[in-house]
Amino acid sequence: MSKTKAKKTTARGYGWSHQKERARWARRVEKGDVVCARCRRLILPGQRWDLGHVDGTERTVYSGPEHAGCNRATATHKAMHKGRRCCVSRDW
Repeated sequence: MSKTKAKKTTARGYGWSHQKERARWARRVEKGDVVCARCRRLILPGQRWDLGHVDGTERTVYSGPEHAGCNRATATHKAMHKGRRCCVSRDW
């Protein structure tokens, strides 16, 4: 990894330990045998992916690999569900 890229990721809060954990997952993801931690679908070889964090943990606990789109949509999902509980059944 280039020093420029390392500085950018470190500056965004993804330092050495994050990069090491992501590298640990990279081989399995490229084989196509890892399921996205958010949508539960396979991450196919060549697809963009992120190492996701458990929501509300301030980046301290990893949830595992996630499709880049699934991971980056979390702010949108959070805003849409604010004040609502997910998967609440109606009373008929």
